[in-house]
Amino acid sequence: MGGRPWSFRGLPSAVTIHRFFVPAQSLVQDPIVLGDDLAHQLSRVLRLSPRDRIDLLDGSGSAWRVELLQVNPGRCLATRLYSFPVDTESRLPLVLYQALPGGRKFDLVLQKATELGATRIVPITASRSVRDAAAEVTESTRRRWLRIVQEAAEQSGRGRLPAIAGLSTLEQAAQEVVKGELALVGALESATVPIRTALEQVGSLPSAVRLFVGPEGGFQVDEIERLQAVGVLAVSMGPRILRTETAGLAMLAVVACALGEPAGWGDRRQEWDRVL
Repeated sequence: MGGRPWSFRGLPSAVTIHRFFVPAQSLVQDPIVLGDDLAHQLSRVLRLSPRDRIDLLDGSGSAWRVELLQVNPGRCLATRLYSFPVDTESRLPLVLYQALPGGRKFDLVLQKATELGATRIVPITASRSVRDAAAEVTESTRRRWLRIVQEAAEQSGRGRLPAIAGLSTLEQAAQEVVKGELALVGALESATVPIRTALEQVGSLPSAVRLFVGPEGGFQVDEIERLQAVGVLAVSMGPRILRTETAGLAMLAVVACALGEPAGWGDRRQEWDRVL
């Protein structure tokens, strides 16, 4: 938690300001009461003191700069100073449908997809999915996933937490594609277009982007055809074969850069380059 700080203008802050997502109702009262794990983090891990400042976010796209009044392992108090918008979210929904890989590879996908701006992440099953991977998704697993996403959002300066959907089948995921959206599936077959070509052919900004990533070995041909039947375009990421946990992140990074960055990001980037 509390990674590289950002100011409300999107530029690195000269003073380290740690950020944390908290329940919206906790920001209504003043002083704000921060307890449990967050109080321990502030006092024991970060070793903050009264008069230090942090940012608290409720997931709505704005944040409160607060000043700590009391810092104890079991309970901290803070007072509100001012609120400001966090303008780091994508211009449009970016949904990643990731075939659930084996082991803890999905943890990496969640962390990096959050950093790259995904607004919703959907684990799915497919014909070549790792056997028993779905059975390993327990309530404890979901709690770990939520913690990974929250910490990645705090570190990367997100203003909202991406949603983690329940486990779906490929058929259920395909039913979510609607007209006016850009939907892409990574495929190894020759009947694909380079993802760069697909993005260059996009006219007006789509209402959303949906990215489908297969399991180890990729989607089967009939699964690709099923997606194409509902308007999903099969694309290639290049001449090299990517692992499933790499492919989705690569697609997300390319699409986010081309279509998803917030308005004015390029102008802020130029200003950032001048001060670094």
